[in-house]
Amino acid sequence: MKNRKVIAYASRQLKIHENKYPTHDLEVAVVMFALMTWRHYLYGVHVDLFTDPKSLQYVFKENRSKSLPMKVA
Repeated sequence: MKNRKVIAYASRQLKIHENKYPTHDLEVAVVMFALMTWRHYLYGVHVDLFTDPKSLQYVFKENRSKSLPMKVA
């Protein structure tokens, strides 16, 4: 948001294999999608990311070595 106004929206449908992902993995996938979609505008600037902390707490607490690997390009 710029001056408390939305400046852009982005969305996409889930891929077939993503339907089986747990909620916390989908939350991470959404963040990655947004960062990759807007990377040209975000590169080199300070970014504050606002999200629901409850849904992402699991990502930082649990040992995720057996979970699906997340691809970061």
